[in-house]
Formats: sequence, C-alpha cells, structure tokens
Amino acid sequence: MSEAAALYDRDGIWGNVPDTYQELVRRDILAVIPAECGSVLDVGCGDGYITNALPAGMRVVGLDVGEASLRHVKRERSVGLVTALPFADGEFDLVMANDVIEHIPDADFAAACAELRRVARRWVLLTVPLMERLEAGMTACPACGTVYHVNHHQRRFDVGEAVALLGDGWVPDTVVFSGTVMGPAERATRLLRARSGRAGAWEHSRCPACSHEGSAGSLDDEVLPGLLQAALECDWPSLSTRVDRSECICLFRRGGGNSRAIEEVPRWALVEKASPGIRETPGTLGRRGQHIVCVPGDPPREEAERFMLQCTSAGVLYRLPDPVRIEGGAFDVPLWFLPPSFGGVRPAELDAPDILFLIAARERKARAAEVSAAHAVMEAASAQLIDLWEMHVMLRAQVAAQADEIRHLKELLGREADVRHRRDR
Repeated sequence: MSEAAALYDRDGIWGNVPDTYQELVRRDILAVIPAECGSVLDVGCGDGYITNALPAGMRVVGLDVGEASLRHVKRERSVGLVTALPFADGEFDLVMANDVIEHIPDADFAAACAELRRVARRWVLLTVPLMERLEAGMTACPACGTVYHVNHHQRRFDVGEAVALLGDGWVPDTVVFSGTVMGPAERATRLLRARSGRAGAWEHSRCPACSHEGSAGSLDDEVLPGLLQAALECDWPSLSTRVDRSECICLFRRGGGNSRAIEEVPRWALVEKASPGIRETPGTLGRRGQHIVCVPGDPPREEAERFMLQCTSAGVLYRLPDPVRIEGGAFDVPLWFLPPSFGGVRPAELDAPDILFLIAARERKARAAEVSAAHAVMEAASAQLIDLWEMHVMLRAQVAAQADEIRHLKELLGREADVRHRRDR
C-alpha cells in the first residue's frame, strides 16, 4: 500500500456532510468550467462531492488512491496516483485536482504537475488553500511524538504562486477566490494556534510515522468564547472588515495567447449573476485604506442571485464572489489578494500580531480564574509569551518616541548653528 493510500483509503473519512466552505467551492468550480468542455478527469476526487455534480452530458472519471472513497462516486471510477495517471496523453478536455496538490511531497510534486498537464487536452483546473498558516495546522502524535500537519498539507500558496503552478505552455485563464470567509475570530484563532503549537483537532488524523489515529487537543474551545466580541470592541477596523478567502480556484488553458485583451491598467467591475448569464453593474470604484470599495450606480435587480467583484488584468480574470457589503450599500474587497500584475502590491498584516496578542491578553486575564490545574503549565508559558509581546510593543513605541526627540533636537541644533552663522557674517 502506498503512503497516500495509507492516509486516505480509509472508511469513516468519506461520505460525510460537506462543510460550508466545500459547498461554496463546489459552486464556484462548476461555474468556472468552460461550456464547451466534453470530458473531465477529477484527480483526487475523494467521495465524489464535485465529481457527482458535474453535468450528466459529459464523460466524467473520478480517480483516487483507493476504494474507500470511490464507493461513493456515481460516475466512472479509477484507482491510481497523481504521479502516474492511468490515461492516455490528452484523453480529457479538462483535468481537475481540487485540494490535492498541497498534500503532495516535494519529491513527487514536479511529476504530479507533469501528469496533470500530460492527460489534459485543453484545460487544467486546480484548487488550493490560499495563504494558509501551515504552522497553525501542526500537531504532535500522542503515540510517537512525530510532528505533522493535521490534514497532511506540505506547502502553502499565495496568489502569485497559485497562478504560476503549471507553467510549461499553460497560462492562467480565470482565478476565483472562494471558500470560507474568515472573520476576526477565525483569523485570531489560527494565529494563536500557530503561536501556541495547538492545532485544530481531528479525530481521523493519522500519524504518517506510526499510523496512530487522532490528534492532540484543540485550542478552539479555550480561545473562541468571547474572542469575536473582544476583537470587535477594539478600534481596529482592519480586523473587523478584512475578508479572507480560504481557497483559490485556478483555471489554466493550454497554449499561448489570451482569451481576453491584455489591459495595461487593471479593470475592476461589479457584476451580478442572474438568469441568464452575468451582467456588469454600473458603479464607482475607490480605495479606502487597505480596501477597494465599489458603490453600485443602479439598484440591484430582484432576480439577481449574487454579486461578484471581478478584475481583468493581463489577460486573466480574477473574481471574488460574494463581496462583503458595507455601509451605504457599497461592496468591499481587501487588497491582500491583488494579482501579480498590479505591480507587486503586498499589504502588511495590518499589525495582526499586535492586535491578536493584545486580545489574547484580555482573554487570558478574563479567564484566569477558570484555568484548571491541567492547563497551568500551558497558561504560564502563554502568559510569559503575551507579556513579552506586550513589552515588545511598549519598547517599540518608546523607540519611536525617542527617534522623534532626536529629530527635534537635530532641528534645534540646526537652527542654532544657522543663527551663529548669520552673526559671524
């Protein structure tokens, strides 16, 4: 049995009720598949949640490492590995791998990408976690101590890395930001997991070294209560309005050229999806801090299913579905996910470590009386870490103040020297 089969060919992890982010990702994947596509290979199809939803009129094959997942697939099925796909060159119009390639070890990564390109005739569709904090998912096996990612992820991707995944004659056509909308509490929890070494628990996680099932305890039950309210009470708009998306869907096409005219200036538009098709909505766009804000010029149509902000840049269509609606009926999209052709804009974390550690300090003090003896050691370490971070923030402020004083003294000395110079003359 291969290492992949040992991890994923197991009953109990398939056929479960999908999470909300999976529903959103499936919706956006189905919407981005070209209408002229006649056949699809779904590599790493799992229990067929996406495979089974593909149109009935096309040939669809679901491939995975074992029968445990494939028993749920209702289309044509195949057992195999992404590094050695059992199909002919160009056998499928489109080959997709959704939440697959982040699991592939470094030694096999190039071979896996080559196989996806080989079997695809016209398109490759990849879905990957976007800007994941890998350290927030690390856990230690309670049996042997091996440290591993609870979901066996091997790498992370930002937007630039995602659109450059295939190369070798394949160009990005459409990029959709999808999945979970991560608000203040979720981002805070992930950061605190990363800093504390407490991953989210999963009862079906399996140690890659000794095959022990089950991960260490989660931080969620200890941190989440009250965290969202604490974040919103603080006067940090970026923490409460910034919208993160957990998944990035990239549709690549074979060959050069562009299906859209290359635009030197990226063009944003607000569109609404209704039956039939998609319609651009008139409006105005502006920048507010670290956000792009769009104000529709016309009231939305009653039949509109949803709104999407999209941008055409360098021949690639970037789309963020379901933008957050803010005051005055405007729509907001953060700048963190801007495509590479925007000129290398890479916004900072907006002081997220400072914000979240101060929130954690507030939570720690509020819950100190409830901490049990079993958590005493972890609590002491957490307290020291938070106190050190608060000291770091304070020292940073003092250094800034001293720098201002030094600048002021230099200005005074400069003026005095100028006066003396004029007197000497």
